[in-house]
Amino acid sequence: MSDSSTNFENHVVILGWDALAHRITRQLVLADKKVAIITQQTDAREVIQETFAPANVQVHLSDLNDWSTFDTVNIEKSFKVFVNLDSEEDSLVAILNLKGLYDDLEFDVVLNNPELEDTFYAAGVTYAVSTRNLASKLTAGHLFEPEVARYTSDLLSAANGNDEEHDIQQYELLNSNEYVGQTWGDLFWDLKAQLNCVPIGIGRATPNAPGRDLTKLPDDDRPLRAGDHIILITAGTKEAELEAFFGTDEGVGR
Repeated sequence: MSDSSTNFENHVVILGWDALAHRITRQLVLADKKVAIITQQTDAREVIQETFAPANVQVHLSDLNDWSTFDTVNIEKSFKVFVNLDSEEDSLVAILNLKGLYDDLEFDVVLNNPELEDTFYAAGVTYAVSTRNLASKLTAGHLFEPEVARYTSDLLSAANGNDEEHDIQQYELLNSNEYVGQTWGDLFWDLKAQLNCVPIGIGRATPNAPGRDLTKLPDDDRPLRAGDHIILITAGTKEAELEAFFGTDEGVGR
């Protein structure tokens, strides 16, 4: 693994490195996604090189003011930029600068302050997650709904082909999929009967807006469209069968 130009496409670019970025990179690799990391931490390169194969993960030591690094990681060909910098101010500046340099990039960002979520959505972020909100929900769950909290914690860990592990995944309905034009109920009961997977929601693109609208537990008569993303809970061993069922890889493609 080196600082040479990456040939990755349809990959994730991560800005900043810490324990959270490490866990996310691990889950992306388990989901067969390529990752390019930009960090200023010289000691991070050794950790990344020792942990991940260069065919899956590449690391680049650079200041974010060095615009050439973004071309080096082939950022225009990425499907997501995950911004995980030390401060919300740094993250916002990086996002605004990148939006000025490149068209059509999609951003996710981690925030410590949940009050800033609206600011980042206004800046064009697809998904802003507050670690404080997540932590408080999990803590409350452990106090009042311990089995729900245990299940949630398990789902937040990536499944790795273990019969006992489960995961939340999403798959796009392609034009060629036989369920386009059918209903949520048709898909739900067929997936449950054939693969013992439980669909829990639909993500649908919204015109002139970033991201997708998420409908949780749609009515059975909800019609399905090409381009819908089906969110489901599944055993880790079912990934290959689900990819065959949907005719596409897990996750969001471009």
